This record gives sequence, C-alpha cells and structure tokens, in this order.
Amino acid sequence: MRRGFTLFLSGIMVLPAGLLRAGWIEISETATKQETTELGGPRIAIEYRIEDAEISAAEPAYVFIRYSRDSGATWSLLPLEDLLGNGHGIVTRRGKKVSYLWGVNQTGFSDLDKLEFKVRALKMARVPGGEFKMKSVLGGGYDDAWMDVRVNSVDSFYIAKYETTVAMYADYLKEVGADGTGWHKRMSDKLRGGIIQTGEPGAYSYSVVPGRESYPITYVSWYDARAFLQWCGLKLPTEPQWEIAVRGGIYLDGAKKQRPNPLPERKYP
Repeated sequence: MRRGFTLFLSGIMVLPAGLLRAGWIEISETATKQETTELGGPRIAIEYRIEDAEISAAEPAYVFIRYSRDSGATWSLLPLEDLLGNGHGIVTRRGKKVSYLWGVNQTGFSDLDKLEFKVRALKMARVPGGEFKMKSVLGGGYDDAWMDVRVNSVDSFYIAKYETTVAMYADYLKEVGADGTGWHKRMSDKLRGGIIQTGEPGAYSYSVVPGRESYPITYVSWYDARAFLQWCGLKLPTEPQWEIAVRGGIYLDGAKKQRPNPLPERKYP
C-alpha cells in the first residue's frame, strides 16, 4: 500500500499527484425523468455526464447508483442487474450517459416526488489475467508454509486505481453511520485520520477535517472495508488477485505474452 504524505513549502501544502487525482470522479448534469416506453409501461431514465480525461478501456470508471424512496432519509444500492443502458458498471468512454430502470410500477419506484438518486464513480485499472508467480509472505516472514514460489493463474479483473480517500469514506458514513457503524474514534485524529463524528447514537453526523479530503482513509477494519465495498457494489480482491495486481504476471500483458515482467517475484510493488 502506498502511504500518503505531504510537503510543506513556504506554508503551502503540496499533495502528491496521486492524491490529487484520488476520490470520486466528477459527475455533472445529473437528471432523472420518467418515460413511457413503446411497450406501454413506464421507465425511469437516470442521466449524467462524465468527462474525466483518464477514462479508457485500460483505466475505466466504475459507476454505481444509490437511491432513496423516503426523500433522503435512507439509501440503498441500485443493483446493476436492474438497469439497462450505458451509465453504470464499467464505463470506458467519456460523455453523456443514461441508465434505465424498468418496471417502476411493479418495483415501487413510481413516486418521483420522494425518489432521489446519487450517481458516483471511481477510477479503476484493468489487470490482465494470466500466469503469475505467487509468493505470499505470511506471519511476517516467519511462516514457511507458503514461502515456495507457485505459478498460479487468474482471469482478467478490475481493481481500484487509487486508495479510498477520507472524503469517500465520509460519504459512506453519512448514509450508513447514524448508529456509529464503520467509524472508529481514532479517525478523528487530524494528522492520521480526518473524520469527525458529532451527535448522539442513532443520529450521528460526520464531517471531514479541512485538508484531509484526498488522503487515504485509515483505521478501517477488514469488516468495514468489506462493508464499504458492498455499499459501492464491489468486493475485496482475492489473495491471488491482489498479488498479481501489485507484482504483475509473468507477462505484463497477460495472455498476449509480448511483455515479459522483469521482476515477477518482487516482494513489494
């Protein structure tokens, strides 16, 4: 894991380029409308624009939509399988996007006055599948069980390009953390954390310490990391996926086998 850091020059805080690019991708021109289809039934069109210059097939955006049926009091993930269109899941091109939610009368989405949608996107990287040398170091290097190099193989997959930031995690807490879920008191540390909790149990609210928005979130347990990803519609990588992501495969271009990895057994990325 890369570690965030800051440099202070003449009183001006300068963030590394990776931190400046971390966070949600900017979404604009969001609009929601109900339409009548040629089959006679209604559908909801969720439109937005995404113009991030980095988006490509190798480094796409992952877009997910969350909704509220009670004017923003509670929120849920809109499953990708319930949507049609080009505006959700892996998005490889910039521009105007739209996702369609069909069967709104049958699924309880017909009252647009109370419905709210939030479209969020984060940057991903495509990891080519193929063979790689798996060499986990368990127990701080004292466990010999898996010290031998083994050749494994995985299919291609996508992984987040940057760390989850303090601001991203705070958005998650604002939706699910009214009872304190997902927050640890150490997160309030202004130098190592950056999220302040206020209020009473059942009605907690959260704010980000100014200047900490783009730093990687810290003090998150495995369970909270998993819950955050489920909130996004994602999941943690498997151990083989993590190893090929940080080391690269035997070939950096996967099955094409045209770019040999010069350090396929490196201990650190």
